[in-house]
Amino acid sequence: MLLTGMGNEVLSFLLFSIGVVVIYYIVPQSCRTTYLLVANIIFYLCCDWKAFFILTMTILGTWLCALEMEKSQSKGWLIAGISSLVLLLALFKYLELIKTAVNTLLDNVGMGSSSGVWNLIIPMGISYYLFKTISYLVDVYRGKYPAEKSILKYALYVSFFPEILCGPITRYNEFKDSMENGMNYSDENMQRGFYLVLKGVFMKVVIANRLSDYVTFVFSDPTAYTGIALWMAAFFYAVWLYCDFAGYSSIAIGITQLFGLHYKENFKRPYFSKNIHQFWDRWHISLSDWLRDYIYFPLGGSRCSKLKCKLNVMIVFCVSGLWHGSKLTFLFWGIYHGLLNILLPQKKKTIQDEKEKTVGIKNKVCNGLAIAINFSLVTIGWIFFGADSIKTAIIFIKSMFVNFRISVSEIQNAILPFTFDNTCVAYFLVVMGFIFIFWLRELYEEKKNIEGMDIASVPWQTFLLVSIILFGSFNASGFVYANF
Repeated sequence: MLLTGMGNEVLSFLLFSIGVVVIYYIVPQSCRTTYLLVANIIFYLCCDWKAFFILTMTILGTWLCALEMEKSQSKGWLIAGISSLVLLLALFKYLELIKTAVNTLLDNVGMGSSSGVWNLIIPMGISYYLFKTISYLVDVYRGKYPAEKSILKYALYVSFFPEILCGPITRYNEFKDSMENGMNYSDENMQRGFYLVLKGVFMKVVIANRLSDYVTFVFSDPTAYTGIALWMAAFFYAVWLYCDFAGYSSIAIGITQLFGLHYKENFKRPYFSKNIHQFWDRWHISLSDWLRDYIYFPLGGSRCSKLKCKLNVMIVFCVSGLWHGSKLTFLFWGIYHGLLNILLPQKKKTIQDEKEKTVGIKNKVCNGLAIAINFSLVTIGWIFFGADSIKTAIIFIKSMFVNFRISVSEIQNAILPFTFDNTCVAYFLVVMGFIFIFWLRELYEEKKNIEGMDIASVPWQTFLLVSIILFGSFNASGFVYANF
């Protein structure tokens, strides 16, 4: 998909980004906006040239819609704009579902199937740039900021290449403010950007890519594995998904930092959350904030009856599930998290809570237990997220308990899918070692309340760089969330 002529997707993305950054500081500052827009166009054409027309029409249509909406002060333009974007997203997201329904209908009336005309592919980044354009139209209608008069600046925002692949989902005012206050070289920007890219690449190629084959093998046929292998696969899937997606976000935010721009964190050590509310405050923050501001609040948020508030929560998580695709497993995953948010008694941490240091053995044990329980609940949800069907997920979870046995042979068989030869034990130990070291680093940052974008120590950066060079796997598939 991504610059396929250059080989591996991750490496190609990094090489392209480095080249753009180098030239960025050569061209005059007055030309950098135009230069970045040209870079975005080249990137998208290289990645998905067939869908470039859709991106272009989306940019032009929403830009004109916002101008007319601001001029006429008519809500009709807002409704028309959002409706068009939602229909466009639904067309591509649920194409397979529509295809199945239509073919079933045609077969029932004796007209045969129509499989030959259903060859549309989901355009790259459509889930992300359509959400950006929806937020833009809503914010302009609300008067949060005026409609952008320059089509070049608006097009740059929608098509910005570091985030078009799989986020984060930024707001236009944040992007514009960053562009107006940034675009200058500074040592701090370069150091912070380099570290974020380095951290993201480590998460992706040293951990996520090393786990992808194992997760794929076990999830593809859970009935072929015993309980201990399924427990390992569930744990590795949670780690893989986090390192892959948060790793990309770190790379994307790091690249924007290299341009002198500033974005917020998209992940903040979510697996150290003590409850499900805190998890969603830390996981894919830009999407969570988007759903809160443009779905939850307009529905009434928490300023309504308890029943209506719970219904609003369920709607938000159903939308989150449907956003990922047409598989029923995604919707079920959304319902699962909605129920957790509604049914589990929990308290959101306050700023004061975040500042307090945990003291005493009892508090440490309670906090550790809360984190373990929450991580287990999230991991069970990920099984539905990653399974081919709800039935497969249920079989997977049932087998985790029913077929769980501990013995030397069971452990050996559980580790075997890493390589399917006598190197599987060494492979497993190396991967677990990197996970453990990274976990210790995250624990240290959690205890010290360190922001993920803070510049790390030279020894830690050196460790990341050496690990990438010696143990990085650049032959695995691309970023998992690029498929959503």
